[in-house]
Amino acid sequence: MDALRPDAAERIIGPEDIRVLVFTCNRRDIPGIQGGSKMGQGEHYIYQTLSSLWMCDPMTHRLAGVDLMIGSGDPNYLWWFYRHTDKVKFHEAPPDLNKGADTAHRKLTRNYMRTIQFALETDQKGFLICEDDVVFADGFWDYAMNAINEMRCIKLKQDGNTLTFYSPRHYIGTNSFYRGAYFCSGGGPFAGLCGIYYDRECLQSLLDYLVANECKEPADLLYVSWSDKEWTRYATPIGLVQHVGGVSAGTSR
Repeated sequence: MDALRPDAAERIIGPEDIRVLVFTCNRRDIPGIQGGSKMGQGEHYIYQTLSSLWMCDPMTHRLAGVDLMIGSGDPNYLWWFYRHTDKVKFHEAPPDLNKGADTAHRKLTRNYMRTIQFALETDQKGFLICEDDVVFADGFWDYAMNAINEMRCIKLKQDGNTLTFYSPRHYIGTNSFYRGAYFCSGGGPFAGLCGIYYDRECLQSLLDYLVANECKEPADLLYVSWSDKEWTRYATPIGLVQHVGGVSAGTSR
């Protein structure tokens, strides 16, 4: 294990210090894509995502908040199902959010940037930012909090870092990647923005990079470029988040 920071004890956080943000859109308002073929409308997976989040671990009830950031479309697909609870809040897209964004990738990037800006306007120390078509492993927070706090307490190049919980490979046994017991370097192929934890300290740098390079690449590749440049991308050695979406909203086949 790498050396601990001298202020390690002060950097330990709990679920109360973390906010979950999900960037989403009304998929049934737009055509979907499955296996390269266009479908009349997309499919919603957000209901599975939220059910999984609440079922995976009792610690979900201790979170600072769960916010759904709607990038486009009629918000009734959320209001109708979650109007009975204050535990889930949803935020409609500002009128000019997608001005000039003529592709699904650009719209996703805009909503990703808006989600990060929203995080910066809150008081939390960390954020789990997810896509709207993922599910969480049983006991998710038990492992995730160990990984997050270990990453926050070990001496790394940056004070603020990111930790992906979804990966196409397992790092167990690959000792050269390990930084501690619960997290490792994010080497190997990157698999999207499915579920990533962000320390507050790194968000402004990421947002500035996205704004400056918005038109160059899709959001996930911009994240990779930024995190590689800043040496701020880490991963859990086992997958804790799984992608379940089978019908794309236009950003993939």
